[in-house]
Amino acid sequence: MRSPRPSTVAAILLVAVAVMLAVGAPLMVRTIETQAGTGMTVAVSIGVLGEIVHRLSDGSIEVQVIIPPDSDPHHWEPTPRDIEKVRRSVLVLIVMKSFDGRISDLVRAAGSNAKVVEVSSHPRIRTLTSNGALDPHVWLSLRNYAEIVDVIASELRSAFPDLSERIALRAEKLKDEVLELYREYSNKFEKHRGKVFVTRHLAFRYLADDFGLRNLALTGIESEEPTARWLAILREEILRNNVRVIYTEPVSGHIHDNEQASDEMIKRFAEDLGLKVKVLDPLESLSIKDAIRGHGYLVVMRENLEAVLEGFTP
Repeated sequence: MRSPRPSTVAAILLVAVAVMLAVGAPLMVRTIETQAGTGMTVAVSIGVLGEIVHRLSDGSIEVQVIIPPDSDPHHWEPTPRDIEKVRRSVLVLIVMKSFDGRISDLVRAAGSNAKVVEVSSHPRIRTLTSNGALDPHVWLSLRNYAEIVDVIASELRSAFPDLSERIALRAEKLKDEVLELYREYSNKFEKHRGKVFVTRHLAFRYLADDFGLRNLALTGIESEEPTARWLAILREEILRNNVRVIYTEPVSGHIHDNEQASDEMIKRFAEDLGLKVKVLDPLESLSIKDAIRGHGYLVVMRENLEAVLEGFTP
């Protein structure tokens, strides 16, 4: 499923907003994930970025997550009810224009002067491609995540100078925690360098690249339907590399047709080849509430890394 062209999305949003304002209808807004209500507001595309803002500001900055946690970011489409989220924000953080760049159309449709920051465009953040397309899952590299923390900290310090010192201190603390986890698993994966792990969709190559591993998947970056030829190649790779585990993903509130078909293929692969089925979380549906409850990025990444490591253990 291809997303509408940005110009089309923007036109639809502008017309919808104009109609709503003309008839005096209130703009509908989803429940906002906010900790502060102070008037200092940042909008983010996904919860992974939102958790960083929340942690760096210690909850002093109101965070509005535009793509709901129960939606698939690859197939999400903006609606007029998202307008108010960016209208109230002084800063809008997105991952990559090819992934969540339509949020820029929301900013224009809202008539907002908010600064839009594409965090993956920073030169220190490593990007990978697949069939000529940029892979947006940059946050699944711990090394990249530490750089993203730096990018967001810089933008927050500029937007909220009164919080600058607090943000800088908390950014260093968060980066230390991330890089400590990276060093821990660099040691654990050292003897497994070059090994293959197989996932539902091609989301984990950044994780793999951190530790010298290879990620193969049933479907591509956007869960597009695999060809029969690719499934045959994948089967041979599984057998050749003595793969024992195949990884699905957590069930979210919205399951795309291709994802459901992929889960069925995973079951068939597992049955035919005697594979165990485990779960890896691409963190596309992480919410700030998850993080506050103690199940944020670092906890989930540790679970992911441990699951991959277990897959290499006889």
